[in-house]
Amino acid sequence: MTLSRFNSIISASFFSIPLLFLSIWNPRAVYSGDWPGHLGPNRNGVASSDEKVAQQLDVAPQVDWTIPAGMGYAGASISDNQVCLFDHLDQQERLRLVSLDKGSLIWEKRYPSTYRGGMDSDHGPRCVPTILQEAIVLYSAAGELTLVNRRDGATIWTRALRKEYGADDGYFGAGSTPLVIADLIVVNVGSKNGGVVAVSIEDGKDVWKTDNSEASYASPIFLTIKGKSRVLVPTRLKTILLDPTDGKVLSEIRFGARGPSVVAATPIPIDAERIFLTSSYGVGTLVVDSQSDRLIEVLRNGLMNSQYATPVFSDGRLFGSDGREDSGGGAYLCVDTQDFEPIWSEPNMPISHSIRVGNSVLVVGIDGRIWAIEGNATQWEPKWNIALPKGNYRPLPAFSQGLLVTRNTGPQSKWIAIRIDR
Repeated sequence: MTLSRFNSIISASFFSIPLLFLSIWNPRAVYSGDWPGHLGPNRNGVASSDEKVAQQLDVAPQVDWTIPAGMGYAGASISDNQVCLFDHLDQQERLRLVSLDKGSLIWEKRYPSTYRGGMDSDHGPRCVPTILQEAIVLYSAAGELTLVNRRDGATIWTRALRKEYGADDGYFGAGSTPLVIADLIVVNVGSKNGGVVAVSIEDGKDVWKTDNSEASYASPIFLTIKGKSRVLVPTRLKTILLDPTDGKVLSEIRFGARGPSVVAATPIPIDAERIFLTSSYGVGTLVVDSQSDRLIEVLRNGLMNSQYATPVFSDGRLFGSDGREDSGGGAYLCVDTQDFEPIWSEPNMPISHSIRVGNSVLVVGIDGRIWAIEGNATQWEPKWNIALPKGNYRPLPAFSQGLLVTRNTGPQSKWIAIRIDR
């Protein structure tokens, strides 16, 4: 398979789209309802503009389909009415492409798996697959970066990046989802020999490497600063701003903590200047201004302490979890992004993922409870709430064509698609 055709599409889409917050990083046009990778079409938890959720919904959700799931915490990705499911079964990584409307299998492919678990006995992938026009990017828990043919799952190339660079598994294996930019894949490998590495999408060969930081579990994002392409990479102990053309580090700022801690929530742009970062383990909240091509601290406090759930921005507000799963959960917060004061806080909540759909915010608890609230809510007042089958829903949910696609973990784990647009 030649990749020259979608390389040209990559470059055209990447360099011609004006941006306020993030680039539409996908190397292909984003179709209505696409959720092609980590945190959606713009890597910020916001669904495409023509999506909607129901104003009222019965307590029992409409389940469109379920599919047995293997090990892993990787969420689904969706493109062109196809859903990409990446998990682990029988000591192998398993990738399935299924139809969005029925969950029917299009193809299934298995790949070698070498990860055997750190502090967590789960051996499956943690990173959401990225769907391109003709290929799919996979990053396993062992740090193996693989490009496969979207048509049939055949391997185009693969690199055992963490092994090659001598990076260790950390607490839970590789969990920072690579970022596709133009003809590059940027990976937070986390080695002293290459903390951040960019490889060519054409053949998987190194293009540049930079920094020597340990990897985090948060994922890098793309920014445009004064018309220039930039990448923000949250590593374990600091966040760096770099030039993706050559990997040059332009600025860095402390964010993270030594000891048994992780940085796992993806940074969220608030506007054209400010970026919001959050972590627990005593790290808290950091707001930075990036418009001078430097990361300038605007605010650092304990406002929001999210262990791994990424907040979402809506109408001058940030919505997100405050607390840790291993400490029994916490609160769900709404924060004003002008003065960074809480507008409201709902206590005794499970750790929850957040998705903005139109004027609504979906709050997806890892215990299977789901709430819909207004995106400009001045108090915790859900429009409706439903409950999924019993289980732990830690993996990131995806939203497309009115369907929420998620999965639970454990012995009876399943992928599940529920309809919430009517």
